[in-house]
Amino acid sequence: MSRSLVSIRTVLVAGVLTGLVAAASAATTTQFAASGPVAAATTTATATCTDGAGVVWRQKAVWGADYTDAAGVRRERIDYAGWTTNRSGILPTDSMVRSYDGAGRLLQTLIKTNHNANYYRGTVWDRRNPLNPPSSPGRAKVSIQLGVDSDGKAECAVTFIQPGTATPRPRNPVPVGVPGKWTQAFGDEFNGTALNTAKWNTLDGKLMNNVTLRKSNVSVSGGSLILKLSNSSNGGAVSSSEPNRYWGKPGFEAKIGSYTESRVYFPGDRNQPIYNFPAAWTSGHQWPSNGEHDYAEGLSGRLTANYHYGSDYHHHVANNSGPVSGTWQDAYHVYGVHRKATSADVYWDGKLIRTYQTHDSGGGHTLIFNIGKSNRRAPVLGSAGAVKVDYVRVWQR
Repeated sequence: MSRSLVSIRTVLVAGVLTGLVAAASAATTTQFAASGPVAAATTTATATCTDGAGVVWRQKAVWGADYTDAAGVRRERIDYAGWTTNRSGILPTDSMVRSYDGAGRLLQTLIKTNHNANYYRGTVWDRRNPLNPPSSPGRAKVSIQLGVDSDGKAECAVTFIQPGTATPRPRNPVPVGVPGKWTQAFGDEFNGTALNTAKWNTLDGKLMNNVTLRKSNVSVSGGSLILKLSNSSNGGAVSSSEPNRYWGKPGFEAKIGSYTESRVYFPGDRNQPIYNFPAAWTSGHQWPSNGEHDYAEGLSGRLTANYHYGSDYHHHVANNSGPVSGTWQDAYHVYGVHRKATSADVYWDGKLIRTYQTHDSGGGHTLIFNIGKSNRRAPVLGSAGAVKVDYVRVWQR
């Protein structure tokens, strides 16, 4: 790290964020407790600190919902622990991310030294995914310590405390931002330790998006469905029913009039905002004659929302949105599609981003999540390129 730490000053800040300038022989720690009597399903906390060289670091922690792990321990998910600075050019960064349980016991330390990062004046974030602590509202915490490598100056740190009230899943969730009265018809919160095969097919051995699908690339952990590329030839997918009548067993299909919503983490970086070839989508039988709604799809490194239809494969029509403005990588966002009789509305984070005419023939649609390989970009393998699905829910009126 940048300098040996002689002492640490800790300040508890409830609802107010402050940055403290560190002396040359000490690191500064700002401790932040999320304000408010009840935490939302996702709570984002931000703070700043200034290291001994005068670099101002912006830091962020996103606390997700709690879940039960394989050992029966209730844990609070840390969706994101990240940082940036308004400096330009390459900045050799030392970082240390630690997670603690409610008794103050250190659970994990993640260290990166001399990591050459370009934060592009605060528009690009670096991040780690720390171990999720046992849920202990107001006590469990994650700390982020930062500095410039080998500058002889003190680092600074911020500690984020788990929100004061645990964040369980809502008992009767409603669509995010979509108006109307709804009744939930299907859902999976992925809180277990293995895929629920009563709800999902893995399509093992089938071809999709330039890869062969393997069930070994599908897992459930940390409250999320995880899909990865194990190598340049093999990806992963799940579907709620068999989309072409020969890929697997029958299952749930979303009807016309339904709203499908999922909370998904798409990895990426500044140069390649969306890695690989991932998608959250629905599809009718005998593609494309009954329509396909790609309500969140990574194309050419950008996140898009697309629709496909046609009488058969040779008369296929693609109605693509092009890149949707915003920063969608490296964080969970909520994506959804409302299928109507002759049109569809796509929502991202509760906001309507596009409406288009449809040709779905009135049929049901299977739910599909997958990760494939781009033909133009090198694949990002393993956990670094993994797509994570926090939940999927379908409502009907």
